[in-house]
Amino acid sequence: MYQSFIIDPIDNESVRFSQRENFSGLIVPLLAKDLNTKVIHGFELMDRALKARAESLES
Repeated sequence: MYQSFIIDPIDNESVRFSQRENFSGLIVPLLAKDLNTKVIHGFELMDRALKARAESLES
């Protein structure tokens, strides 16, 4: 499994957060649909929590 999280500055007040996960192995093709659904849902939950936390820290 490979994961990456990238934060790119856009301007003085904004950033772009990108994330990626790549699964590999023999069983992945058998679980691909379920993995994809669960991973996307998990990323969406994490994105919302991260956004809320970052916005709560604004001064």
